[in-house]
Amino acid sequence: MLETLRANLYEQPVRCGKANCRYKDGLLHRGYFYLMWREQGRQKKRYVPKRFVPELMASILSLRLDRQRLRDETRQSVASWKEMKGRLKNS
Repeated sequence: MLETLRANLYEQPVRCGKANCRYKDGLLHRGYFYLMWREQGRQKKRYVPKRFVPELMASILSLRLDRQRLRDETRQSVASWKEMKGRLKNS
C-alpha cells in the first residue's frame, strides 16, 4: 500500500452498536483512525490500528515534504531553463 500513500489519515468517531454501551445516546467512540485515498476515482478507506498511527503520520508527512521539495526544485529548474533560453535567444 506504500505506492498509494498519497493519502490522508483521519480520526473518525464510530458507533459500536452495543445495547449497553455508555455512548448509546448519540455520543461516538473516539480514537479510531482511517487511512483514506483515491484509487481509480473511487475513495478507499482502511482502518489503522492505534499502534501504527505515529509511524504512518510520520511517513505521510515525510512524503508530503519530499513532494513539496520536488515541486520547488522543478519550479527553480524551469525558471533557470527559461532564463538561459532567453539569454541564448538574445545573443
